[in-house]
Amino acid sequence: MSLIKHSKNLFEFRDTCNVYVLKSGTECLLIDSGSGAVLQHLAAIGIERVAWVLRTHHHRDQCWGTGAVQKAGAKIAVPEYERHLFESVETCWEAKRIYGNYSDTNTFFSLGTNVPVDAVLEDYSTFVWKEYQLRVLPAKGHTYGMVSLIAEVDGRKVAFTGDLMVDGGKLYQLHAMEYSYGSLAGVEFTMQSILALKREDVAAAYPSHGIPIGEVTENIGKLESRLEALATLGRLYTSGSNSSFKDWQTLRESKLQRITEHLLWAGPYTCSNFYILLSGSGHAMLIDYGLASLAHLHFSNDHGT
Repeated sequence: MSLIKHSKNLFEFRDTCNVYVLKSGTECLLIDSGSGAVLQHLAAIGIERVAWVLRTHHHRDQCWGTGAVQKAGAKIAVPEYERHLFESVETCWEAKRIYGNYSDTNTFFSLGTNVPVDAVLEDYSTFVWKEYQLRVLPAKGHTYGMVSLIAEVDGRKVAFTGDLMVDGGKLYQLHAMEYSYGSLAGVEFTMQSILALKREDVAAAYPSHGIPIGEVTENIGKLESRLEALATLGRLYTSGSNSSFKDWQTLRESKLQRITEHLLWAGPYTCSNFYILLSGSGHAMLIDYGLASLAHLHFSNDHGT
């Protein structure tokens, strides 16, 4: 398998996941690394050194070649919320329940051994390397802490979206939506993540699996409709209008309601009333803060450990 060229400095390597290569002179930055086999092909495009590997999420198909890229001298940056699933993953495995596990989140697809982490990708921060500025956009849904990376590459605004969605407005995996037994809370989080991506108005999205997504807004619209239908199935624990918690319709986030010019109410569909006082300078103060939706009310530890 050879490298696929998408633009002057953007390449793709098809592996256990799609590995994306951002080139700068004789160095590069990788978005995920798959098995690490990409290292054998970089010389063909004049790359002598991998400086960084940025992880979209902790799943093994994205990062089981971490040891190989680290031996080659690359530094590793991971989503802040999933840091422990890299550098302390052995502890997570030791604590994981084998039987009677009703919160079987997809951390069973984590790495098996600890790997050192050089930096964390904090939500809404910007990771700067050479001429590239990669904005970290939360993209939870497929996992609790997955991120998308938004950057301008060769004059185009693009997004590296991990397993948020695939071409055709579809999900890469449906079972990843079930965060715990009988729960499809991942549907709500995926909806909010794709709507956040939609606001970025990117020219293309590069997913971890499948072909690049060209008509991003159109694809998001298709997935939005499918998630809406999925949320209303049966009596699954989602934010759908037909679910057992039908009074909390927050599939697209709760909406703030204006009481006065400087006083907002979080609305009737949150877990409890809370209010926001607005100043004239753009600052705000919250009076209490109930959970924005029931999906944020975790009944067990997020990662089942």
